[in-house]
Amino acid sequence: AAGLNAVPGMWEAVEEAALRKARPFLGICVGMQLMSERGLEKTITKGFGWIAGDVKEITPTDPALKIPQIGWNTIELKRQHPLFSGIETGPKGLHAYFV
Repeated sequence: AAGLNAVPGMWEAVEEAALRKARPFLGICVGMQLMSERGLEKTITKGFGWIAGDVKEITPTDPALKIPQIGWNTIELKRQHPLFSGIETGPKGLHAYFV
């Protein structure tokens, strides 16, 4: 499987938690692709359509222009919160996509 269906059960788990149980959903990376109509990273994949539009790569027309984020970030938690439970805080990759 490719795209948003690459992780077995992810789609159903988000549907269950966010739609059926009405729990808040924070979409980062693939989560943003899930919330949009379509994700265009490597292949075209359907999202839930909660946000109108596609998630697509930022590609400057002028090679001298830089994408908005350059470098690596680290999250430094000031206090523990269940939202970040089990989430690594170090850099995991560089992506430049937008909705």
